[in-house]
Formats: sequence, structure tokens, C-alpha cells
Amino acid sequence: MYVGSPVAALDRWLLDVVGLNECEQIRGSVCWNLGGDVAVSCSAGEWLEVDADTNSLPSPLENSSTSTRHRLHVPPPALTSRSSSSSRRAIRLPVASFLPGGIPHPSSTYQITLSALSSATRRRPCCQASIAPRRGDVMQQPSHAASIQPLVTWFTEHEGVLNPDVEIAHEDSNGFHMRAIRPLTSPAIVTCPLKLTISHLNLVRSQSVVPCIDSPLQRCVGEIPDKILTYLLLVEQRCLAKEGKSAWQAYFDCLPGPAEMTTTLWFDERDLDFLRGTDLYRATYEKKDDLVKEYEDTVAVLTRLGIKPEQDRLNYELYLWAFTIMSSRSFVSTYMLPKMKTFPILFPVIDILNHTATAKVDWAFQDDSFTVALVEQNTVSAGDQIFNNYAPKQNGELLLGYGFAIPDNPIEQFAIKMALPPDMIEAAKELGFYNGENVPFGMPQSILEDNASAEEQFLRPRDHIFGRYENNIPWLRGIPPWVVHAAFVAICMQLGHTPSEINAHRPCGIIVLQVLSQLYEAVRMKSLSLANPAEQLLEPANVKQRYATIYRDGQAKIIDHIRTELETIISNLRIYKDELSPPGPVIVTTSETLRVLKEQHPSYFSEFQKGLKQHFDIDISESYTEQIKGQEQEVWTILIFVLTYITLTTENPKGLLHDWVLEWLEIHTLPSVAALPPSDPNGFDETLLGSFVYNSPEPVSVLNNIQSTYDQPILDARFGDLPVWDDDDDAGLDRLGDKVLAWASEVVDMYGTKLYGHEDRDAGRVGMYMRPYSETEPVEEKWIYEDVYILF
Repeated sequence: MYVGSPVAALDRWLLDVVGLNECEQIRGSVCWNLGGDVAVSCSAGEWLEVDADTNSLPSPLENSSTSTRHRLHVPPPALTSRSSSSSRRAIRLPVASFLPGGIPHPSSTYQITLSALSSATRRRPCCQASIAPRRGDVMQQPSHAASIQPLVTWFTEHEGVLNPDVEIAHEDSNGFHMRAIRPLTSPAIVTCPLKLTISHLNLVRSQSVVPCIDSPLQRCVGEIPDKILTYLLLVEQRCLAKEGKSAWQAYFDCLPGPAEMTTTLWFDERDLDFLRGTDLYRATYEKKDDLVKEYEDTVAVLTRLGIKPEQDRLNYELYLWAFTIMSSRSFVSTYMLPKMKTFPILFPVIDILNHTATAKVDWAFQDDSFTVALVEQNTVSAGDQIFNNYAPKQNGELLLGYGFAIPDNPIEQFAIKMALPPDMIEAAKELGFYNGENVPFGMPQSILEDNASAEEQFLRPRDHIFGRYENNIPWLRGIPPWVVHAAFVAICMQLGHTPSEINAHRPCGIIVLQVLSQLYEAVRMKSLSLANPAEQLLEPANVKQRYATIYRDGQAKIIDHIRTELETIISNLRIYKDELSPPGPVIVTTSETLRVLKEQHPSYFSEFQKGLKQHFDIDISESYTEQIKGQEQEVWTILIFVLTYITLTTENPKGLLHDWVLEWLEIHTLPSVAALPPSDPNGFDETLLGSFVYNSPEPVSVLNNIQSTYDQPILDARFGDLPVWDDDDDAGLDRLGDKVLAWASEVVDMYGTKLYGHEDRDAGRVGMYMRPYSETEPVEEKWIYEDVYILF
């Protein structure tokens, strides 16, 4: 196992960095205290890309950070001081030439990163060192190859067992790992005895499970949480290993140092830009804050106990290093020591196995050892890497805790949260929305369990390895049932519906559409945040940024999948200009509705056209779509009022617009006189409305006085079958104009649907769900239960 990917090989190019003035080599990055030169050996015709990062300590540039980048071309061998027969040459680069103003500052640390670039492709380097160690904190380790045999010797001498057909190897792309030398004769890969493990138990004198070491940290037992004791033990042993004095010397010689860490906790600001808009961006900062506080609290306890290690033996970077080692390499103690409270524990050498979600392994815990074995040993051939399986993990967890991400991770999901206000939940429970029989769309009643809202919820694309969720509506199966239920409850409460008014198993289309719209808006906003990262975001320039890009792209792919599903449903319901007589339910904007008005009632259309120009400065004949954006909700209110006016004042009204009005009167009844607002919330007065209604300068008054205009038999004949009466309002036609105006405003506010649409052709528009009215049989709404097929 390794924390992140070590610096990858720069293809066939060799990059040797040698610094003067006690420069330390750290994976292609070097640090200086003052000035100096860098001697670089490279092939002719190559390019070198040089990053110089200045992080000032006490100096005139305190707390500043400056970065510069240079690209240098290496001349052909004939121009070098070496023999022309040599394919490589040595060049010296003055450190000061890369610094701001060319002046090195005393007591400052300069990190220079050099990377070879192909003269043919000019591609970015495969990897760069990410974090330069502090001066005096560079651990002098043997080379990777030289450290393997001492580790194996130490491990086997202390009763560890490594399959004789398996070897430990190191490559830049895989770090330390295990691979088969030949076909395996035994499924057991490695066995680590309990006595070699590392945990806080090594500091507890009262136990005999593992060897106890002498350490000042033993005074902290019972004073500091066990996991933090383990971090401190790791820091202590790392410092001792630098001096060749650790009980786990060979193991610590193989552990990655701070410069090799690639979890997001080690990301700088430039790296973190690649996570903007993701949950991991926020989670990283939250975890950093938690760790800083944890470290400060720990130092306070150590100080109280009289333990004051030197700065180079305990600082926040070392604390973060220890935390990362445990997050990326530890196991839980439960299976090995079930009678003890669970704690993290390191099993040396077992943690060298890298992870893949497809590995079939068996973990066998004995009283005094832990063995990892393959379930199918015959699947491994000579030269194959042998993997462990940490259990299914998404890239966010892998990158935060382990320092890598898997392209096209089959486990990947998208975390989502939706919490209703507590008072709304209580009111909904009183109404019965949280009763099992009222769970909509055939979703499982188990979502009503108290812990369901606390559990993490995930969006899942089609064909996900875990499957999708139970739901009668196919295109909602990628959204967690708890989230769908929360949206359903919120919509019903906002619309004033009770469970008794709704068929929970198959709710009507207008409710389904509102649930769809609410979910779509949330998904769309998240999709946009992932699709548009920080403007300065460039192509990945190091391994951290590449892993961040893998994670980000995976998240964007899932959210875009769900967004496209929901968007396709809305798009399929849209009616466009060539469809003036839709056979079933549709979503229309004022554009299509005005075209129908022009066809069925040309005089009313002409008057409405004049009103738009007079009061909204909108010309229907010129770029109406662009002009109406931002004003369509108001225009809808006026238009629905006009359409209803036509229905109520026309003898024997008929046609599509009439059907739509009846449907809306059926869905949302007119308010009673007592429920009327004191004034129109939109400020629509008689003069304004009169500008839109043909041959009626005071349309509200006309409807208000309709009872005095016609005899009762005519009223009964005209309005008797219309759903304009309210059970609590016997005088259904009293102040009818005021009711219609208030009702039109409510209908648009409650049921208007924001549109975005395919390629944003509907962006900024407001649509209304319209379906033909039927007095006998309900209009079929097949679109709800029809699946959509999308190519990704």
C-alpha cells in the first residue's frame, strides 16, 4: 500500500538535481537557504520546465508566497562543454535567476521543481514533487530497492510470513507493492504477527498483547485519545528511525515522507482549485480545521504533562503525516482484538498491498496474526501485481484518506442532502404524510425510519454496480427515495394538498412535475458548479491535480447523467411552435399559448399584443424569447386572466384554451371572498388589465358585476358546469373578477415551472403544465411512467 502515487518516471529521461550550499534532493524538488546553483544532467533537445516557489520565513517578505515558471531548452551536445559524442550534458542554473527580483532572501526557503519535457510533444511532466520538506526535517532513507531486503529480513525474522512466490517491488507508478514471481502454490500472500503491529497499545504497560516500548508518551496514556497516541508514537518512531534507533526501523525506512503525501489534506491552494464545487473541497477544509484544533489541544496536554519535544521532533506537518499514515494504511482492531474497544492499528508489510475494488481476497484473523489470502490463486500469473481490497470505496473517500482516485470507479456515487425544516416535518406528520400508506411512487416504507434522514444519500447512474432505487417512476430511480419523499412532502405542503386529496401511489401529473422541477433545479445547480470550476484552472500539472481531476470528472459524469434524465422528461413535455393541438399533457410557455390565442381568438391576440408593447415594451414579432425573459411570470398572470375572461364571458366556449382553463380551475379552485387579498399583489389595476382584453377596458369590473348583467337562468346555464364554485362560498360569482385575478396569480406562483431546456433554448423561460380537461375520465399521463433512453 502507498499513500498516493510516488513521483512517476519521466519516461526515458533522467533528471539529476544536485544543489550547492547543502541542498537536499527530494524527488526532483530542491530547497536552499540562500543562493546557489542547480546542476542538471539531461539529454540534448529536451525542455526543462522550472517552477520556483518562494515561501518566506522571517524576512522582509514575511508570510508572502510567490511562484514563477520558466521553460528552458537544452542546446545540442555540440554546444556543450562535454564531448560531442555524449548524448547528455550538464548545465548550471543560478538559483537567484528564478526568484522575484533575482535576490535571495536570508532565512527563506526556495522550492525549485525541475521536470523534463519532450521536445517533440512538449507535454507536461508526468509528476512533480508536491511539498518540500522543512530544513532539518529530511529523513535520510536508503533507496527504494535497497530498503526492500532489510524490510523482508526484519519481517521474517520476527515471524512474519511472505509467500515464497511473491516479492515486494517498487516502481514510480505503483510505489511499494507486491507481485508474483511465478504462479502461486499457496493462496496465502502475507501473514503479519500481532507482535509487529503499531498502535497505542505499544505504550500501555498493563497489557501483554503486543510488546511495550519505553517512551515519554507513556505518561499520556489515559490523558490523550488512543488514536492520537498512535499519531504521536508514529512521529516519535519516525524521528528515531532517522537516527537508526526505531524498533520498526526497516518498516519506517519504507514509509512515504511528507513530500510524497497526496491526500487532499496535503493540497496547496492551486491543487484545491481542482476540487472547487465538489463535496470534497468543503470536506477537506473542514478536516484541516479539525486536525489543527486537535493538534493544538494535543500540544496543550503534552505541555501540561511536562513533555516538550523539539520543534523538529513534533510539529503540525509531522502530526499531519502521522494522521495520513493511519488514514491510508491502518486496519480496525475489531477482528483481531474483539474484546477491546475498536482502535486503528498498523500491520507492517500487509499494508504494502495496493487496492483494487475487484480483488477477491480473504482476511483471516488468528489469535496472534493476520493473513491476507487470495480467493482464487490461479488467476495470478508471473509478474502480476497482487492487490488487497479495502472494501468498496468511492473516489472522494480514497482521495481524502488514501491519496489516490480510480478512473471510472465502478463504486462512484454522488452524495446529496435534502433536509426539510423541522416545523414542516412536524406539520407534515400531523397531516399523515409520514404514514406508511402515504409514501408515494411505490417507494419502500423503510425510508420513514428515524435514521434514514441521517444516513448519507447518493445519486446513482444507470447500470451502477449497486443497482438503483425502488420507484414506480423509472427516471426517479437514480435519486435516493428519502430525497424524493422529502421533495414530494415539500411540494404538497406548499400547494396546500393533504394526503386524502392525493393518490400517493400514482399522484397526478402536476404534482409529479413540481417534484421533478424541484429535484432538477437542485441537480442542475450542482452540475453547473462542477462544470465551471475556477477560471484559473489549467490542465493538471502534478499527481494531486490529476487525481483531483479524476474525482471531479467522475462526480460530474454522475450528476450530468441524472440531470440529463430529468431534463429529458421536461424537454419531452415541451410543445413548440409546430404543435398547436397537442394530444396530451404538455408544458407551454407564453409563446405557444399566444400562438393558440392568435389562431382561436385573433381579436384578443391583437389586443394582448398591444398591451405587451405598451406596458412591457415587448414586441411579439421581434425576438420575443429574449424580450420575455425575466418578465414571463407577470405576463403569464395576465394571460391566464385573459383566457379565463374569455371562457367566462363567451357563449358556448370551446377549444384548447378553454380546456386548459377548465383544467386549471379543477386543479386550483377560485378563492373565497374572505380569502381575497386587500389588493392585487402584482399591482395589476383595471387600466393595465384593460389594455390586454379585447373590447373591455375594465375586465375585473365586468366579471365582478356579472350577476347583475345576466338573469339567473343564463348564469346557471353558463356557469353551472364550471368548477368556479367554492364549497365555503355559496355566492360563487360574487366579486368574480377579483377572484379570477387573485387565482391567476396564485396558479402562476404555485405551478409555474422554470425552464432551461435542451441547449438552453428555453433558458430563463417560465412554463405551465397544461392538459386537456375531461369531465368523465382522467386524462392519461403516460409520460410519468415512461422510461427515457439516453446515450452517454
